[in-house]
Order: sequence, then C-alpha cells, then structure tokens
Amino acid sequence: MKKNKLNTVPNGVIMVSMIGMMLILSMILSIVLLPNLEGYGMLVLAVICVLSIVYYVKTKHFNYISFSKDSIYYKKEKYDWHEVYVTMAFSKPIFARNSYDYYFYFSDHYLTEEELKNDKIKKAGFYLIVTKKRLGILLPLMTKKIVVIKEGPYGKIIYDTIVNFNDSLK
Repeated sequence: MKKNKLNTVPNGVIMVSMIGMMLILSMILSIVLLPNLEGYGMLVLAVICVLSIVYYVKTKHFNYISFSKDSIYYKKEKYDWHEVYVTMAFSKPIFARNSYDYYFYFSDHYLTEEELKNDKIKKAGFYLIVTKKRLGILLPLMTKKIVVIKEGPYGKIIYDTIVNFNDSLK
C-alpha cells in the first residue's frame, strides 16, 4: 500500500526552509560583523527569524497528512476512507496566510461550526488547506459527502466542485 503525503499548508515547508536559510545567513553575518553595530542588527534579524519559524511551525506549516487508497493518517490517528467524515470550512486572511482558504477537517464525525471555532481542532492538526490540485487527488478516494459549513467569498471553483461531488453521491 503506497502512502502519499500532503503538507497541511501548501508550500509551508518551503516557507519554513527559506526562513531557516535567512536565520543561518544572518547568524553567519552577525559573527563576521559582531564588533560593529551591523552585527547586532543581524542578531536581531536572527531572533526575528527564530520567532517566525516557531510561529509557522505552530500554525502547521511544517505538518504532513499521509494517505493511501484505503486510509488517511495523521500521527496516531487513522481513518479508512469509508469511516472518515470531512467537513469543509473557509478561513479569513490572517498573518500567516493572507487569503481566503478552504479547509478540509478530517474526523470521526462531521464537525459543527462551534467545534471549528475551538482552537483544539486546529492544534490537533488533522486538516488540509484545499486547492484544485488537492481536490483532484483526494475526491476520488472519498466515499462520503463533504459537509460545507459556509461558502467563502472566493474559491468558487472549489466550492462548485464539492457541490458536484456531493450531488454525485446521492
């Protein structure tokens, strides 16, 4: 059974890696420049990079969901595709993602809007930001309807694809 992986946030690892490279570069430059004022400025930049990395890792930019044709996995949680319930919601722009995004939340039941507002679900990390490409990968594996909590102001193609998918399961 071949396992595939998707990052929770598209290109999230690239973002964290780039900030990590900036951290290394600023540390090297600070060592070279340290007796001067510029060296201290580079140390401040290094601290900002460390704080950014911590923030992005905490907001699941370095998080992976694994799946196969039979199951979907995250850490110790595993659901067969016929057992998993997918709830779709959208998020408004935040500091880390300046866009309206649709999210798939995977659980053993359909989640309510109140449950999604709880930070516990986000901290658990068993969700993905949905793109057209990811829909093409995941929809053929899903066997149950996707509950849409609320339609976002953008992403009409994604929303329409989900509606058509749900209609095809009737």
